[in-house]
Amino acid sequence: MVKQITQIMGEPETRDKEQKEAIENIAKANQNLKQKFEEDFKLLTGKPYILEAEVQQLITQYTQVITESDIRNQLNNLSIEIKVKTNKSEDIKISATDKPKIIDIEKKLELLKQENLYTFLGLSRNTATDQLLKQASKKYEEISKTGQATAEASAIKDLSGHAKTFFENDEKRKIYDWSLSQQMFRSLEQNIETITRQEKKIHPNQFDQLLELAISRGVENEEAKNHIIKYAESKKIAVQMPTDEAIQKKISCPKCQKINQREQNSCSNCGTSLKIKCPSCGLVSTVEDRACSQCSFPIGNDLLVRDYLWESQNLFNQKNYEQATNTLILAKQAWSTISPSSSSLNDPLTQEIERLKSEVEQKRQELINCRKEINNAIDERYFYQAKKLVKQIEIEVKSIDLSSETRKIEAEIHKAETELIKARNLEKKGGDPVDLYQNILWICKDCQPAKDALAKTPPLAASQLFATPSNKIIHLSWQPSPSKKVTYTIVRQYNSPPISSNDGEQLATVSGTTYDDTKVEIGKPVFYAVYTNREGVLAEHSAKLNKPILLIGEVSNVIAQAMDKQVRLSWKSPDNVSKIYIYRSTQPFNNSNQGHKLEVINNSNLLDKNLENGKRYYYKIYTLFKNYDGQLVRSEGVIVNVIPEEPPKIIKDLEINVIKTKPICQLKLSWTSPSKGEGAVLQSDRFPNLNDIDLLPQGALREYGKLLQENKNYLRTTIEKKGIIYFTPVVLFQKTAYIGKTKEYVNVDDVSNLKCQKQNTQIQVRWDWPENCQQVIFSYSDRQFPSSYKDKNATHIRVTKAQYNLKGYYPLKSNSERDYFIVVHAVWNQNGQSFVASGLSESARGSISLLSNLTINYKISRKTKFFGLFKGKLLLTISPSRKGEIPELILVYKKGGKPMKKNDGDIALKIPSTIIHEDSTTLTYELEENNRCFGKLFLVNDNLYESQGGYCRINQPASDNMEMF
Repeated sequence: MVKQITQIMGEPETRDKEQKEAIENIAKANQNLKQKFEEDFKLLTGKPYILEAEVQQLITQYTQVITESDIRNQLNNLSIEIKVKTNKSEDIKISATDKPKIIDIEKKLELLKQENLYTFLGLSRNTATDQLLKQASKKYEEISKTGQATAEASAIKDLSGHAKTFFENDEKRKIYDWSLSQQMFRSLEQNIETITRQEKKIHPNQFDQLLELAISRGVENEEAKNHIIKYAESKKIAVQMPTDEAIQKKISCPKCQKINQREQNSCSNCGTSLKIKCPSCGLVSTVEDRACSQCSFPIGNDLLVRDYLWESQNLFNQKNYEQATNTLILAKQAWSTISPSSSSLNDPLTQEIERLKSEVEQKRQELINCRKEINNAIDERYFYQAKKLVKQIEIEVKSIDLSSETRKIEAEIHKAETELIKARNLEKKGGDPVDLYQNILWICKDCQPAKDALAKTPPLAASQLFATPSNKIIHLSWQPSPSKKVTYTIVRQYNSPPISSNDGEQLATVSGTTYDDTKVEIGKPVFYAVYTNREGVLAEHSAKLNKPILLIGEVSNVIAQAMDKQVRLSWKSPDNVSKIYIYRSTQPFNNSNQGHKLEVINNSNLLDKNLENGKRYYYKIYTLFKNYDGQLVRSEGVIVNVIPEEPPKIIKDLEINVIKTKPICQLKLSWTSPSKGEGAVLQSDRFPNLNDIDLLPQGALREYGKLLQENKNYLRTTIEKKGIIYFTPVVLFQKTAYIGKTKEYVNVDDVSNLKCQKQNTQIQVRWDWPENCQQVIFSYSDRQFPSSYKDKNATHIRVTKAQYNLKGYYPLKSNSERDYFIVVHAVWNQNGQSFVASGLSESARGSISLLSNLTINYKISRKTKFFGLFKGKLLLTISPSRKGEIPELILVYKKGGKPMKKNDGDIALKIPSTIIHEDSTTLTYELEENNRCFGKLFLVNDNLYESQGGYCRINQPASDNMEMF
């Protein structure tokens, strides 16, 4: 043999011939293997689906001739669904505590003549689990309120309790559904025994009937078919099956359980639609689907929503608006994956929900307002008016309970009318009944007979009214009336004295002899009158001022903006100002006539030109008002100073970065340092509404929030309050704030652990939900991470937790090769307010590239020095095949050999996710030496490997390029 090998290696012609024969043999073997693959592939795809285990078998067996991605692409082109097989009989086990509950359910259902818990609740089997739980809880509460002790009531209560247990979550529901299928299989076996008692054979029509029976009771087509065949085999019964096509065409009506042909649009028995058009994406599905296969919208709740609407309409007709509203809320929750405030759905069911909701809300609001009027009338002691309102509302809604209000009203009216009899008797005897009538009106303000009696003897007038102006307040004082138990009504009128209590504005009624008017209009002469008031009866005369009072005010929000050789003055003038005077001086003002008077064209701003840069100028601004006699009255004036020079630019690049969120939120705010002035940030709990304002006096910022200053171009701040926090960048220069654009940060918990995985034509996006969060906004773009959930350059989709839980991930359809930058914003509803998380934390973001699969080449080498005479640094060089995101990587090393898995050794280097912007980019990292160790690169997320349905492949280098010594 050695001699033969030596001969072949020594003769080039013989060697070439052997090499050619070897290549031909390999090609022939590969051709045979490929032909065998095509045969197996055809056999496995003879049914409308293929199991994931069968796909993996093909990948393993034929990896030499076809790649995994090619196999999956062929399946996708043939529209073959990939299913994951679950052996329900092995996966689901009924616990010792659940067994007696299921037995009890069967007994109670038999008593009530109900088939299962679904029919007991009046819902279909494709209803979402959370809606089943709500219906069970509702039924339990209703029967508990009745207090009935009959056998039927007891059965209803027990079954409602069992339903709450088994519909608590999807896992518990699987247990109950499995028990139902076992009951059905036992019934099916009895039917098989009956039809094969004489002839051990199941004919096609009989098989079809058995299948229809199983489907009508909620068992899936394939499951029922397999059970019939398996049981027949165990009993040695021959089976003649109908065609697979005939079997697959059966569908059960969710309302009456009648078996129909799958192509039918409606049930042949009850007319219920067998097709549902998804209101979210428009895909038409069959009624047996619990959720839309394209967008996961809960279309299986269709019948439940219709039941809710029917119930709401009945409650509305019965004028039970509160309960109708609650039922409509359930309908909205069952037929929505978006915020209740959104109007993006426009299907007939949504329209009907909104129509009925609008009608109910209108009536409900009318009742609320009427009830408020009753309570206000009671609080103000207008009991006759309250009595009238009660009668009005009881006619409108007979079911409303106003018994407590009625008792209060009747008691107070009775008390007032008892006192009225006493007052009239005293008056007949010639006594003074004024005190008694006053007491009656204190009990009941709208007792008309008492008011009429007091009107005959009005109180005496007050006297000596004085007015003292102070800042923006006018202080009034007067001498009291000689009459006892009186109050005083203050009347104000501008420009002329009031001649009666109705001439002008009644400001207040007070018990003392002083009053501060805090809402006086600046610059208008104002007169006052004070009338003595005895339970609504006013004195014939009043205490008046001899001459009016004039309040004057200064300009506010004065801004002196420094510019190149000029100054722009702006201010806010007070109301009713007649003129503005402005004086300029190069020295501080010492008297009112100092400086050069400037011409003022309008009452809000002035541009002063031809000034000297670097020189300080002083400005004094006066306001002038016309008095009652036409004379001008001048204010004391407001002084500002400024040095002309080129103004600074506003900050346009404020960035908000999350340092940490727990236990409290800490943020880093950064910006480019301004060329002039100091950079700072205004932090506000409410939106400051500064977007239309360029400048503010620095002192005025405190009205909008808290000013933060730390370093030239960044600061750190801690946020304790939950909700929306607003940050506005400002440049402080010469006591003026130059305002940038406001940004918001929502301090609520973000989603976490966001992962993206490519699977055929979709991206599966998974994340961990914060506690008590029920909804997110899913935002994505192909250029960069969306700046917010309102970013116009991104796509935004609302996803509920119930929608997410249907698959355990969110499926993002991908029909084109592109990059995806994804941000998931948690949505929180608290006290009627909706908060959307900012999505700034790394754990709420992810990106994935579908432009092409990513191949990562790497090597470990040493950078030599001086022509290889000296050892240089040990380097890891990574060469990705294209630009885009490089997912998180780790380099693992092992002594004496190469690591086979990422946990087969120690971690030498962790490489975070990196965005590559240019093709042919290499990444280089310095490594520490490890004697006789080999390093191997791994993906942190195994789901990203091509073999796992992802898009990444790591090509392993030769052994000498893995040495770390």
